[in-house]
Amino acid sequence: ALHRRLVENCRRCDRVVVVSKFWQERLAEFGVRNTTLIYNAFDVGQFAVQGEEVAAFKERHGLLGKPVLYIGNCREEKGAPAVWRALRDKPYHLVTSGLGDIDLPVRKFLLPYKDYILLLAASDAVVAMSSFEEGWNRTAHEALLCGTPVVGSGSGGMAELLQQAGQQICRDVKDLPDMAAHAVGHRAQYGRAGCAFASSFNMARFTREWLDLVADLSRARVPSLQSDLSESTH
Repeated sequence: ALHRRLVENCRRCDRVVVVSKFWQERLAEFGVRNTTLIYNAFDVGQFAVQGEEVAAFKERHGLLGKPVLYIGNCREEKGAPAVWRALRDKPYHLVTSGLGDIDLPVRKFLLPYKDYILLLAASDAVVAMSSFEEGWNRTAHEALLCGTPVVGSGSGGMAELLQQAGQQICRDVKDLPDMAAHAVGHRAQYGRAGCAFASSFNMARFTREWLDLVADLSRARVPSLQSDLSESTH
């Protein structure tokens, strides 16, 4: 019932803004074609952290001696438990952040945003194995902005992000150990490709696309208003 009402309301809108081609295509399947794709935006400059900052962060938090894998927020739907089961016997620091709702035997961080960025930059890879249909996946995008490789499930709009950023998509968790090891072993290669793509989603682009949308809707409304005014004078 909720899904039906959502689709009905979308059809009534002048325009529905989506954040990935996946959702544009999914809504079209339900007859919602009045969509505009505007991707998530980031202040790219926030992610230009220095190597010394990253090294100090790792030293401060004891993340030394073996690779660091960030596995996202400790939630079932975000895939953290499945990732932990697949990688718990491997030589990694497995780390999470945020409040979460599952207790796993991994390093947990609750950080201000600046330090969260340092955690992503300090990670040798980020694993994003969400089991639900993501709109995009901001954590994966933030990691790419830090030059950190991402291995992800590719659920929903995440697939578009990872494919275009040249990252690995893991469809079966049993393949995760090999794919994570490959990402860690080729960190620089995946990091460069990912950062180059992710950096195009900046605030200037976001602002321009929203202003274009507003202008487009305004142009469409003017003839309608003129017609209404004309009819009211007769």
